[in-house]
Amino acid sequence: MTSPYIHHPIAEALASIVQGEYPWYALGCFLHDGWCYAVDAREELIAEPPSVGKTLQEKRWAAFCAATVEELCKRPGVSCPSWTSQPEYTLELPLWYFPQPSQRE
Repeated sequence: MTSPYIHHPIAEALASIVQGEYPWYALGCFLHDGWCYAVDAREELIAEPPSVGKTLQEKRWAAFCAATVEELCKRPGVSCPSWTSQPEYTLELPLWYFPQPSQRE
């Protein structure tokens, strides 16, 4: 008897990170679904926005998750959810410097 495959939406990935899961494992599960195992469910994987969190670290991971969703949507031409461009998913100071004002441009 096989168990049904459980999808890993981005909201659950961030919740797992906040609860102490190794971040690259949680994001890896989401990305594996988005690219391989649940391609037909991509829109479900990204529909629910992850919680932004209270700490700076949680906000950084939320912004990273939003950017990851934007990239996932850009490549196969999937419509990007509007929550990714909400201000709470943008950091006041970038984590690294890139001379281009925004990756979205």
